[in-house]
Amino acid sequence: MLHWGIILVGCAIVQSSLQATYYTVGDKWANVVQNPKHPQPLMQNSRWIINATNPHARIRVLCTDFRLAVSPPNSCKYAKVIFDDGVRKEVKCEAQWDLLVQGRSSSMSIELQVTPGGGGFLNCSAKQIAPPAEQEVIDLQPGEPVVRVAFPEVRGLDQLKVWKFRSASEDKISLQCTMGMEDRARSCDKCVKDILTIDAGEGPKQYCGSDKVVVISKEKEIKMRFETFPGTQAHIDCIAQGISGSDPNEYNNVKYSEEDSSEFGAVRGTKPTTCLCGISKRIQKGS
Repeated sequence: MLHWGIILVGCAIVQSSLQATYYTVGDKWANVVQNPKHPQPLMQNSRWIINATNPHARIRVLCTDFRLAVSPPNSCKYAKVIFDDGVRKEVKCEAQWDLLVQGRSSSMSIELQVTPGGGGFLNCSAKQIAPPAEQEVIDLQPGEPVVRVAFPEVRGLDQLKVWKFRSASEDKISLQCTMGMEDRARSCDKCVKDILTIDAGEGPKQYCGSDKVVVISKEKEIKMRFETFPGTQAHIDCIAQGISGSDPNEYNNVKYSEEDSSEFGAVRGTKPTTCLCGISKRIQKGS
């Protein structure tokens, strides 16, 4: 007996013909795999072909519903999905939580293979991953006001934004972000819906969830890319600034000299006062 989670499934006759559906995707998520007979499971071999509008892009697929027949120890015998981008193949079976497949080319085929009694539920979206046509460039240097980046203005939409922070001097820059995003997927411990990618000179690193991120550039540049999945309410709030030392906050890197205010009752400092009010108090005290 096969199972989809707690759903019991009986035997069925699988059609031998292979159905193929073609999609072309751009920078926005598009639903490419679904069950037209939902709530009935997919019970026949099917194939979906996905191509990017940008021939230099890579296809990314996210399956928010992936529940195939479970029959240990060889569930793949009854139902499996093969992701093939022409470079490598990934085979997935049973149930997956927010399954993310990152392709290495501008096309990908998704093929469901089932045997009698097999099948399941699938719902997958896809988009292309490519360098954006536009990016916001922000120049920074120590002593200038910090720059705040808050995005997006309207939450819950499918959005992409890229920034490049550059040092206008020979100093480094820092970036500090708080965020409210979808957590990592439980099945793979990866960011799959909302993804914040930061490259401070040592390669791109991805963040999600509600962590606070603090990075300092290795050289003079930081790149940041933020992708939001529709309906998640994801947002970030960041502060970028030029720094002259090792602290991400420039005010901690600046050394201020101590000056004696000679205020009444205060401890004398290391430098004489230039404040007339201090002198005035001493005159008043001596009179």
